[in-house]
Amino acid sequence: MSIFDCFAKIEEQRRQTAANGVSFMVVGLGNPGAEYEKTRHNAGFLSLSYLAQKEGFSLTRSKFRSLCGDATFGGKRCLFLLPQTYMNNSGDAVKLAGA
Repeated sequence: MSIFDCFAKIEEQRRQTAANGVSFMVVGLGNPGAEYEKTRHNAGFLSLSYLAQKEGFSLTRSKFRSLCGDATFGGKRCLFLLPQTYMNNSGDAVKLAGA
């Protein structure tokens, strides 16, 4: 695969994402479960939860093996994810959301 093939693939993924209406994906990394709730391992969960509360959107929809929500910032639709996989497997949820 040449570098041009790589760029073509990235551009195709960008087009697909734009077709879905989402410009950006923001992922808060963490681990599900009460035992991790207020630990340093959940800094991503805590940050996105704070942002959602401050900006008035919810992260309650269950999709892509995540809790998710969306909001518009600067005219761009953003998808916010809290993967419900453990941190080491967060890429699985991100991949589902980006497909």
